[in-house]
Amino acid sequence: MSTYGTAVIADTATEAEAQAMVTNLKTLAAMTVDRHSLNPVTPIGSWWRASGYVGMSVAEMLGTGLFTGAETARVVVADDMDEFGVVWTAWKIENSEPTIIYRKYLSSPGGSVDPTLASSDRVGADAAVEMASLWNADPAAATAVESRFDEMAQSLGRVGTPFMPWFDALGLEWPVHGH
Repeated sequence: MSTYGTAVIADTATEAEAQAMVTNLKTLAAMTVDRHSLNPVTPIGSWWRASGYVGMSVAEMLGTGLFTGAETARVVVADDMDEFGVVWTAWKIENSEPTIIYRKYLSSPGGSVDPTLASSDRVGADAAVEMASLWNADPAAATAVESRFDEMAQSLGRVGTPFMPWFDALGLEWPVHGH
């Protein structure tokens, strides 16, 4: 079974921004096999959460168009490219400007490494602490994930599994049950 897919959790400042994110995820799904499981927009503290999973896609297909309509947000994107590896990206959006604050590409053990993806990593303690701060999470937990990359790469091939240390560190759950 293919694990190609994109999981997204986006907390936005307004309900309208969260609805825009859902629309963007539907656009991403329509670019492939139109397979998606999106959650209803819900209030989370002072944020509005849009979340879900789009099968057979990667966020790069939309690029920063994924954030169209979001002026203020915090977003995590878990892209699974099947045997080509996975990419975890944490974004901060201020004044409609998306900025990567953390990004890690994990390749399949013993498989080929995509040099473009590998060269775009933004990791390390400072990036992990910045990501944790954005999500009001424990910086030590986010930083601890850095020592687990080899273990996480071993779990490639199981939907969602390679990303769980990041989700756990940020106090987030995989956005769709049954995937």
